[in-house]
Amino acid sequence: MEKDLFRIYFVSEEDSYDPKRECRAWKWESDYLPSQTLMDAFEHASFPKKEARFVNLFCDGGLQKEAIRRVRSSQKPVIAMGDKVERILNRFGISHLAMMHPNRCSESMFNRHIEHLIKHSKELHGQDVLPVSKIEAADNKKNVQDHNQ
Repeated sequence: MEKDLFRIYFVSEEDSYDPKRECRAWKWESDYLPSQTLMDAFEHASFPKKEARFVNLFCDGGLQKEAIRRVRSSQKPVIAMGDKVERILNRFGISHLAMMHPNRCSESMFNRHIEHLIKHSKELHGQDVLPVSKIEAADNKKNVQDHNQ
């Protein structure tokens, strides 16, 4: 069943490093505070977290060629998480969509942005588009009410 899931590769730089503990402090999948905004946006977009694959291009500052090979050979949609990642993906000719940083916009705008990226990824790869989210449904309802007044 797992292999039938629609996967989207979210490509980032590298996991956070905690020098006090000399270890990786968190991963995207861990629901740790830095990833919580993205996980909340997945929920608003009705996108199951298990359909996201997180790939880090760097480890201890060095580019991981295996990560590049994995992303390139996956035949799955790719979303670049950050300008540095975008530059690397462009350099290697890997088609991708760019994710804006959540600090550059409001929470609701970020949620809509993630929803759009997911829908666009599915459309580009011939998948059924996600159902309308709670955000879009509320926006549509407000637009109808405004129009009727």
